[in-house]
Amino acid sequence: MQVKNESNRELACWVAIDGFKKKFRLPQFTTSQWITVYDKRYNYQNFSTWCDYIERYPEYRQYNRG
Repeated sequence: MQVKNESNRELACWVAIDGFKKKFRLPQFTTSQWITVYDKRYNYQNFSTWCDYIERYPEYRQYNRG
């Protein structure tokens, strides 16, 4: 899965599957790297995603770009 930011503001994001969360920040007008799982039991319906403006979550500035 990939997350796409079509806004002109940086986002704080996470992608979760089966209790594992990958947190990252996503600059404006970019797409994240592919986030994959190798277990065939999972598909796109098993992923959860969340993004919001990074100004509201400054602790996300310490995470790598997605």
